[in-house]
Amino acid sequence: MKEKNNKFFSIQNIILFIVMLAIPLTFFFFLKSETGSSFGSAELIVSIMLGIFSTLFLIWVKSVIFKNPYLGAIIGVTALAVFEYSLFYKYEGAYTMTFVIVGTLIVLAYLGYYFLKYKNSKLTSEDQKEIDEEFEE
Repeated sequence: MKEKNNKFFSIQNIILFIVMLAIPLTFFFFLKSETGSSFGSAELIVSIMLGIFSTLFLIWVKSVIFKNPYLGAIIGVTALAVFEYSLFYKYEGAYTMTFVIVGTLIVLAYLGYYFLKYKNSKLTSEDQKEIDEEFEE
């Protein structure tokens, strides 16, 4: 029996999760130090959920970019704009702007890397099987 190669927990995805988790944790920590707001279990849960959701979303966008680079890039940039709008709707100030810029640069670098990597590649049947196996479980 062939052993499955689980690419879902690859080193790139783990690093992406750590970065996407560190951004909201740091944001809430600095928000607490500047405004005196709470930094408790609610902020930790929101940060963890945001890290998980954003990582899974970026992994999904990467698979869309693999199949159709332009559609994947449009989906990724649109989702980034919606997220930034929703963040600025609730928070404002220098720290918010700093974390939006850092997050935007990370997401755009991620999207740009995979866009350029897969823009001129042709999808073979082996590649399609690899994508299907990655998202099967």
